[in-house]
Amino acid sequence: MDFKEYVKLAMRTNVKDRLFKDNILNGLLGLYGETIEFITASEDGELDELGDCYWYTALLFHTTGLELLNIKKAKNSLMISIGLLSDHFKKHFFQGHSLDSNLVQVLLSEIKFHLDVYATSINSSPEEVMEYNINKLKKRFPDGFEVEKSINRQVN
Repeated sequence: MDFKEYVKLAMRTNVKDRLFKDNILNGLLGLYGETIEFITASEDGELDELGDCYWYTALLFHTTGLELLNIKKAKNSLMISIGLLSDHFKKHFFQGHSLDSNLVQVLLSEIKFHLDVYATSINSSPEEVMEYNINKLKKRFPDGFEVEKSINRQVN
């Protein structure tokens, strides 16, 4: 599965009709939290947490309507890219700055690049992580996202 197909499948489990701002904030906060969980995860939990990082990255790409750029070389670490993206949306939502979609596209593409590097570091591939995550979400939310199932979910 490629990333474009993954975004489509992953968004089946996104809350419908959520505001742009709410999706962006959910995506940024979720990506930050899941990245911390991935970094601190035991070896057994790495694939699960990395899949969640992909999901929140997909949410941000989907919400902004931007497409993945081909990033050949990482200039920033994952957390720096997430921080810069969060700061840009903070300035847009709360300080009146215009939204720079080119900057957002570059930062999201860098984030996806870093996730791909992490996938390789845990002896997996980006495609395997995305497929694993979609299968997990299909089990957890067979009919799409439901608040009740999210609150009462069984942790692996």
